[in-house]
Amino acid sequence: MKRMLAFVLGGLWATAAAADELPAKYKDTVKKGLEYLKKQQFKDGHWGANGDQYPVSMTGLGGLAMLMEGSTIREGAYSQNIRKASDWLMERSMKANNRDGLIGNPDHPTETGRYMYGHGFATLFLASVYGDEEDRERREKLKDILTRACKYIANAQSTQGGWFYTSKVDGHDQDEGSVTVTQMQALRACKNAGIGQ
Repeated sequence: MKRMLAFVLGGLWATAAAADELPAKYKDTVKKGLEYLKKQQFKDGHWGANGDQYPVSMTGLGGLAMLMEGSTIREGAYSQNIRKASDWLMERSMKANNRDGLIGNPDHPTETGRYMYGHGFATLFLASVYGDEEDRERREKLKDILTRACKYIANAQSTQGGWFYTSKVDGHDQDEGSVTVTQMQALRACKNAGIGQ
């Protein structure tokens, strides 16, 4: 997992630097990291850490790294990887009772006790893809998924104002800083995409 996170975070850092143009001395390293991510993507579109752990979180983060390179769901060196990742995450949007809107698999052994991370990263990634989706039917499906994802985040919020590894609805009325930041980033990305206003 550490190796996967290092490459993903390296890609995220590189993309942030791209706004000011990435210094030439880092370009080869970033490309190697992104090519590594490309090779690690499963055929169905998801990524997983060591032993296929945390697939929802890793897919959201892997997709974000590729978006930050400059590729979109429509074009670029990693467009097909981005599309496959978004397809896989869209299929994980739940519509069951108190889990309506959750993007994830809370029954996966490595995500059972921390599915809000995956939900936040998946929502952030899909909101970042939404604006470049040209297919009308797919765009409407994404809009529905993201609208329900925002509602899920709102319902999962603790009475203290933050978010925890699992939802308040599941009886965990607590909060934790990094999970809270993840949900705030996801909500902001949705707002920027015109979702949940």
